[in-house]
Amino acid sequence: MTDELLIQSLLEHILESHCTPEEACIEYPELLSRVRKRLMQVRRVENQLEVFFPTLHSEKGSKADFSALKQLPTIDGYDIQSILGYGGMGVVYTARHLKLNRIVALKMLLAGPHATSQEVARFVRESQAVAGLQHPNIVQVYDVADLGGHPYFTMEFVEGGSLAEELSGDPLDPRRAVEVTATLARAVQAAHVKGIIHRDLKPANILLTADGIPKIADFGLARHVEGDPTLTMTGARLGTPSYMAPEQAVGASNAIGPSVDVYALGAILYEMLTGRPPFRAATAIETQRQIVMVDVVRPSKLNASVPHDLDTICMKCLQKEPHRRYASAAALADDLKRFQCEEPILARPVGRVEKITKWTNRNRLLAVSMLSGILACGVCAAIGWKFILDRMVVAQSTENDLQEVKAALHQQDWNAAQSALHRAAGRVGSAGHNSLATRIERYRREIQLVDQLDLIRLKRADPHPGVDRFKTAAASYEQLFRETGLLTLEEAPQSAAERILSTDVAPAILVAIDDWSLFAQPKRSEWLREVARLTDVDTSNTALRDALNQTDPTVLVNLAADITIEGQSVALMVLIGQVILQKDGDAVPFLKRVQQVHPDDFWVNVTLALSTYRVNPAESVRYFQAAIAIRPNSADVHDCLGTALARSGRLDEALSEFVIATRLDPSSANFHFNHGLALSHLGHHEISIEVLRRAVEIRPDFADAHGAIGLNLLNLNRPAEAIIESRLAVAQNPTLWLSYTTIRNSQLKLGQNADALTTWKEVLARNPASHDEWDGFAELCLFLNRDDEYRVARQNLLKRFGNTTDPFIAERTGRSCLFLEASAEELRQATALIDLALSNESPQTRNYWRYFRFAKGLAEYRAGRYESASEYIDSETLQVLGPAPRLLLAMIQHRLNLTEEARQNYDTAIAAFEWNLDNVMNADKWRYHLLRREAEAVLKTSS
Repeated sequence: MTDELLIQSLLEHILESHCTPEEACIEYPELLSRVRKRLMQVRRVENQLEVFFPTLHSEKGSKADFSALKQLPTIDGYDIQSILGYGGMGVVYTARHLKLNRIVALKMLLAGPHATSQEVARFVRESQAVAGLQHPNIVQVYDVADLGGHPYFTMEFVEGGSLAEELSGDPLDPRRAVEVTATLARAVQAAHVKGIIHRDLKPANILLTADGIPKIADFGLARHVEGDPTLTMTGARLGTPSYMAPEQAVGASNAIGPSVDVYALGAILYEMLTGRPPFRAATAIETQRQIVMVDVVRPSKLNASVPHDLDTICMKCLQKEPHRRYASAAALADDLKRFQCEEPILARPVGRVEKITKWTNRNRLLAVSMLSGILACGVCAAIGWKFILDRMVVAQSTENDLQEVKAALHQQDWNAAQSALHRAAGRVGSAGHNSLATRIERYRREIQLVDQLDLIRLKRADPHPGVDRFKTAAASYEQLFRETGLLTLEEAPQSAAERILSTDVAPAILVAIDDWSLFAQPKRSEWLREVARLTDVDTSNTALRDALNQTDPTVLVNLAADITIEGQSVALMVLIGQVILQKDGDAVPFLKRVQQVHPDDFWVNVTLALSTYRVNPAESVRYFQAAIAIRPNSADVHDCLGTALARSGRLDEALSEFVIATRLDPSSANFHFNHGLALSHLGHHEISIEVLRRAVEIRPDFADAHGAIGLNLLNLNRPAEAIIESRLAVAQNPTLWLSYTTIRNSQLKLGQNADALTTWKEVLARNPASHDEWDGFAELCLFLNRDDEYRVARQNLLKRFGNTTDPFIAERTGRSCLFLEASAEELRQATALIDLALSNESPQTRNYWRYFRFAKGLAEYRAGRYESASEYIDSETLQVLGPAPRLLLAMIQHRLNLTEEARQNYDTAIAAFEWNLDNVMNADKWRYHLLRREAEAVLKTSS
């Protein structure tokens, strides 16, 4: 290796490992002075770049300002629904424009009154820039206003996510990439014609409609060609590094024109073709250095399926000199159109001589050394050197990817690590590079382990956790750790801790160990806690870890209230919240404090969502949505969000989430089950059956799925099939009472009344605890003229529920006992139960007092107190329970000798209801028929 190549290698080592020149040159002391000199040159470039592109930690605002806007604002004329996203300048909400009844996106300046004049100007500029553009592929602005010093504007809501989400580190089909780029180029040209340069085009700023049509958004850095130059002064962010043109990267603001957007379009096309942008290093500064100094690797070298002409078009957009790119976005669109039509394109590939010249200008010393070697070795050596260069390019690009993997793992950004690893594996392929392949395989195993640990934890963290879920999670943890050889469980804790610390995913493994220790067997739990203590290098976490072992939920809640959130382990605080939740304590106040400090943490939002779900599913929705914004591909969270939406009455939205969950994980029977239930509730019974069949294909013993299929079949008027499917359900789960109800109703529909009664007796023989399983049985006996069985059923109801304090159960039990004359004691007990319900004045019973009054009227009638009974059947009571109150009133009036009024009320009740005996399948209808029979008999007596 020549000295120049060696110096470059040593510089790369210093920049990557952050070691000193003395440490890097310990084996090459003769090169130390030259390495120091070269490093100083590199640092000068970095310092210059830092002036133009301050690193993220130096930016003002973002999270601190965002926390002040956590409460959704109130804006006249709009219903603010949820937070769609936020960044360094603004927060974006979804809102409904009340007057026009349409969903819009509302963007508000984050800093508000504390914003700098430049920030306000840039925000206003964005609204003005987009408002002046009318194009189908540019997000439209509707309104601009101000709320308490917070400027905002409303714009078109685009529901399909962003192009960045569609990419997620994977290349698109070249045809789709060409179509999207051509569409964007036409839209960009429309902006350029109006004198507006976007300057921050990137996949995250390309929104997609539900049909995948792209629309350009976020004109926060847009600039009129004749605009105010003070808006781009040093210190302001001038774009996103990976998509910047070189002239942006060096801060040449006087050179900013349409060509920077052409470059960005090329960078977007590049990412669509290869799965990654042209340049992306571990740091923003390194990325910017590469933009200025390094040639981009052709897309076809990273993805062999990229056609040659498309490769050429992309590379022309990415030329470092603006004049070598397409002259306009329209010219780019035209060349893409030629490519689509299989016509000759106008762009020409960069020739080898031109490439060599450009490379030589940047690497003069190295070029001289190489030229000497080439001249000495001739043509064969040149061919060999090309092979070596190609391998060096692949090796260096792969090394950059692996460094990105390592950085992402240390930051616990698993999605970024997975994407970078996928690119690295694609580069290496089968072309040797054994050491790189070994590292790729190691990272692959570690990322896979993190995914599996995360999935175990997600499956355990369910809206309705139970003992079985904890047992399943413990078994899954043990099996996974044994299979990977990470923990043998019989070894000394110190050995296990050392093995964990040797990985790049130790923090994730530590979280899993802490989680497992919460529900493992006592001896195993003690061992796991010791492994966690030895693995965690931060001894300040000891107090938090000790809190996890607190068994009294009240004490744990009090401990959590005293925890200072800042500077504490987020993972351990989340686990404390989960333990409080597991012990039925109120974890919400503590978790809300954690979430305010860590709004971007996936597990904080998930755990807070699960905690609020128990008491307020509607509130949990926004936390599930926040978790999905962080991890869009989490099938379990999409499923949980669907469940919360369904319980909040938002079935259409719930269905969308269940569809996403089943698409992300088609192997989950539970996801298909929830998807099928949502379809059923929306009345799509045929489709629901198809989806539920997939659930039982995955889990043949899935009793609830069989039961749901049976109910769908009954709703489709296929009672015979419904009985067969429901029998399968109860054979697998004898306590699935809903399926017994489906069987019974199917038998009633088929006219098999005696069989229906027998089926119900099977249920009651199992002694169900819930009143719901008993409710209506007595009435069915009486409806089928089984008077003696009705009397037995009445005795059973009073024996089981006569001492209840639940007002609803009390009223229903008392009423069921009054459809046939009762003994004095039975009447006393039934009346006492109804009086208990009437005496309850809690908010929960406020909407049911009319039902309670009807039951009291029936009790008074049975007691012979007709005047009192008539007082309870007033105009309000007549509005509930169909014809029942009016039939009762007719009988009361008959007893009071109000014959004409009795006949009139009877006739009104009969006319107001469909009395078809072929479709009498529920308790209310049995009650109506029982009262009609009695009323007919009573009124007939008088006629």
